Amino acid sequence: MRVFRRSQVVGEKAAPPHTPPSARIASPGATELPLRDLGPILVAVDGRPSGWHALEWAAAEAAARQCSLQIVHCIDPHPVSWDIFGTFSADQWDADTKDVGALVLREAADRAHAVSPALPIATHLLLGPPAEALLQAAGAGTLIVLGRGRPPGRGRSLSTSVSEQVARRARRPVAIVELSDGTMCGRSAGRVVVGFDRTGVPAVALGYAFQAAQRRGVGVTTLQMWARGSTRLDGSVRDALATCRDAFPDVDVQQHFATGPVGPALVAESAGAALVVLASRAHGPLRPESFKSVATVLRSVRSPVAIVGADRRRSKHHSAADSRSIRRG
Repeated sequence: MRVFRRSQVVGEKAAPPHTPPSARIASPGATELPLRDLGPILVAVDGRPSGWHALEWAAAEAAARQCSLQIVHCIDPHPVSWDIFGTFSADQWDADTKDVGALVLREAADRAHAVSPALPIATHLLLGPPAEALLQAAGAGTLIVLGRGRPPGRGRSLSTSVSEQVARRARRPVAIVELSDGTMCGRSAGRVVVGFDRTGVPAVALGYAFQAAQRRGVGVTTLQMWARGSTRLDGSVRDALATCRDAFPDVDVQQHFATGPVGPALVAESAGAALVVLASRAHGPLRPESFKSVATVLRSVRSPVAIVGADRRRSKHHSAADSRSIRRG
């Protein structure tokens, strides 16, 4: 199975997480780490191989978290098609499409149960443009999982466009999945690699990355960027990393450093990684640097990618929380 780097028995009950099952742990005078990956998982399928890969990954992740899996299939009532003359038109929704969607969901449920027979699963047929429908269907605390298709040549597939739209607009973590065939191998192969752009909240992404690494039985590699014209590292990253080391003492940590934009550096670091985590405020109006880092990572990394941002309404709160520290309960 190409989902987790360690071997696992399908259907076996996952070991309880090292951290307490609370939404957030904090104590006076210590750094607050939001534990945001305990909720349900929502995965979109479309009958293509990229969607099945996302489903396989999402089912294994849900089994490891001991949470429910929601499988959705989107039907756009006015899909756009191109004719032989190169012009496009909006096709009317065909009622038979609903029956096809039901068959896709039925196969998806069978595939998910093949990964974990006891996994709680719900299926939903969504009507509307895929990005809009997915964002509306995902509740608070939900991880959205999408497949990543790679069209031949330099073109962009519809699934790529939807993935970027969802990643940029979601107020919750989004995982874009492409399962590695194991032939790529870099210095962080088999590890969880986490990088930060200047809009992200380090504590949120690091807490997510350390929990993912512990489930997989692998280490964490942090990629920290030297600020232009500075000889000091970001203090919020340093403090959050120290907190995570205390909370997850059994997770091996490697610190790597780079200069320049985080996107290309993260692509180079992540060859063969089990998971890539990017801390970015990947929704709402984006700063140019954040847009570039998200787009570069989504289009170029060949491992599953989790975009972990912070709600704009809470970003100020998290910036203050980063100066505090957390203790395990």
